[in-house]
Amino acid sequence: MRNSDRFQTIYESTRSLGIIKTQNEFSRLCGRKASWFSASKCVDRELSLAALITLTKALERLSIDQVPRSKRGELKQFTRTLWLMIESKAMTPIE
Repeated sequence: MRNSDRFQTIYESTRSLGIIKTQNEFSRLCGRKASWFSASKCVDRELSLAALITLTKALERLSIDQVPRSKRGELKQFTRTLWLMIESKAMTPIE
């Protein structure tokens, strides 16, 4: 799987939770400039550990009113999955 495909999957999962609507909003949620997501996809850049942590922490800090009631369980599972990705990424030796 290409980096941009993994990146897109995380974006789409976040979007399906009803938390964001645009790529710019996703970039901001990751603590980056508005054009970051689309630029990263174009060059098949890997999602950095820092951006992944920022995204996960931002999702955990959302107030209950910001997440549709029907999506709260999905959000909890999604953040668990992101933490597992973070752990895996952190344990991978630098090449």
